[in-house]
Amino acid sequence: MVSVYAMLARGDDAALHVLVQDQAYANWLFDGFPKDPPRSIAAYWESDEELRRTEFPSFAQGYPVLSKRVADAVRDEFGEHGFFIPVDLRNEGTGAYEMYVPTDLVDCLDLERSSEPEGWLEIIQRVVFVGEKIPTSAPAFRIPESREFVFWNEWAAKKIVELVGEDDIEVRLVWSDVPGATPHPDPMNI
Repeated sequence: MVSVYAMLARGDDAALHVLVQDQAYANWLFDGFPKDPPRSIAAYWESDEELRRTEFPSFAQGYPVLSKRVADAVRDEFGEHGFFIPVDLRNEGTGAYEMYVPTDLVDCLDLERSSEPEGWLEIIQRVVFVGEKIPTSAPAFRIPESREFVFWNEWAAKKIVELVGEDDIEVRLVWSDVPGATPHPDPMNI
């Protein structure tokens, strides 16, 4: 049985979220990883308030930012299917956070049963995968029809939740071949 998830920081008013605003990275992503990626990712905290910082502060589903501790814990296991880029936080520099960039771009979307991509981000609200095409050994993957979004295999999502803690991360079911499994009504958080 296969289940695929989206992960994002909980919308907790007591915690800060990181917003990634890096045009060089976006261009590289949408061009299909044609050359070397940027050496760091420009980002900033959504607020200047003295709120709690978490180990998974990503409120955008396609930009999985991890604390250095969590990145180090999964680096060897996740490294074969992607890499980590230091996050350059405005006024703080790099070192505390890294973004995981899955590089498996997999043609596994069931085009007939999925909804049409919408908008410039090519958001697919109802995602249906062809189960046997999902790269289950990869922690996460992307699809050509909607490159910005990261889809997590269940085993990797569980590992991240274990490291981060359930209070600071939301895991939304995108698709599953498990009978009776119901996908989240807004898995992409749009």
